[in-house]
Amino acid sequence: MLNLARARVAADSSQAQARPKTFLDKVVYSLTVETIERSTFTIIVDRFTNERLVAYLDGRLAFQKDADQTRLIGEVKVGEGSFYHYIRQFDASGKLMFTGDPANPELDITAKYEDFRASRSTGGLGDTTTTQLKDYRVIITLTIKGDRKEPRVTLDLQRISPDGRTEPSFDPQGDAISYLISGKFKDELTPRSVRAF
Repeated sequence: MLNLARARVAADSSQAQARPKTFLDKVVYSLTVETIERSTFTIIVDRFTNERLVAYLDGRLAFQKDADQTRLIGEVKVGEGSFYHYIRQFDASGKLMFTGDPANPELDITAKYEDFRASRSTGGLGDTTTTQLKDYRVIITLTIKGDRKEPRVTLDLQRISPDGRTEPSFDPQGDAISYLISGKFKDELTPRSVRAF
């Protein structure tokens, strides 16, 4: 049994050595790559939910190849028009840092989704005959760190009242997901709307 395994290893290594090297295997090069106009880079985070980053890149990278490996080094800015799709479309900005593996850059991305929501207020001091709708802002911030193969995504939510005060959220990530899916915060969901999820 051991002799058969040795024979297989010897046959495999002789086949690997027998493969002729091409001209390209012997070429070593170092190039500077610069983005021109709108160069797009798409990262699929989750195919099932269609979660993805579409980034318009701006910057310069060093592309190096030697006999054993290919490396991409440098930093590019995620420019205007970039977006992150997670249930809704977020405006994205930040940078991608390439430290070697061309397919696995480090991510430093901030994506924002902003919405306006009406709240009701009555007239003053017991006057319930007049009702006004006042808009307040909801800002959901999605932060992506880590590398492309193992991104770390966090969500935060801010509610800003019509007079500019930030209202606290005791579960910003839960409120953010709830708002993205239903347009309501967690404490506004009824048992029926929770079952609909």
